[in-house]
Amino acid sequence: MASDYDTQLIESVTVRRSRLVSAFIFGTNPFQQRWLNTLRLLIFGVALAAGIAAACVGYSFISSMLAQADA
Repeated sequence: MASDYDTQLIESVTVRRSRLVSAFIFGTNPFQQRWLNTLRLLIFGVALAAGIAAACVGYSFISSMLAQADA
């Protein structure tokens, strides 16, 4: 029983701390927090697409260099 109370207390403190940090960083405007989260996902998606494109270009370059070396 004490373990359940301790676990509940630890989770409560964790949630409260994360809410306080979020309020400190973003202030009282919840729209700004949603906007920043969306922007973060957009930047991550663009970076992922750039990485995939760079891998494709690199593969194509190496393939053409190997084909020229064989010819």
